[in-house]
Amino acid sequence: MNAPVTIAPELLTQLTQIVGESRIKTDADSLENWGKDHTKHFDPNPSVIVFPSSTEQVQEIVKLANQFNVAITPSGGRTGLSAGAVAANGEIVVSFDKMNQILEFFPADRMVRIQAGVVTEQLQNYAEKQGMYYPVDFASAASSQLGGNLGTKP
Repeated sequence: MNAPVTIAPELLTQLTQIVGESRIKTDADSLENWGKDHTKHFDPNPSVIVFPSSTEQVQEIVKLANQFNVAITPSGGRTGLSAGAVAANGEIVVSFDKMNQILEFFPADRMVRIQAGVVTEQLQNYAEKQGMYYPVDFASAASSQLGGNLGTKP
């Protein structure tokens, strides 16, 4: 891992105000874990990991990152092999691990409204309980998140 990136204290304070102290990680193990995917070509070097629980919190984080001119790297299940979830240059990693709710089911349309961090297998199990089938299946179904699935067009 590269030399740790120092995050501006004011940025850290404001991120904490958005998501709460328990939803911020800056320790080396967390930076290593959430700062990468399965790619081996780049060393992770994020400045902070944040765990929002709502779209509104994500919006506030994006505004704050723009204000401080800091890049953001989204982090889902980190199952990718394309370095899309590698934060190598002091980025703020926005983890969608806490945005894992199936919010609404529309039976007539056979449609759900979900948060980006819903795990593929979680949606498969939910569909089965509704007497339906969610056909998208990966070897990483137990850890890949729907936001990443959609973002990488499976």
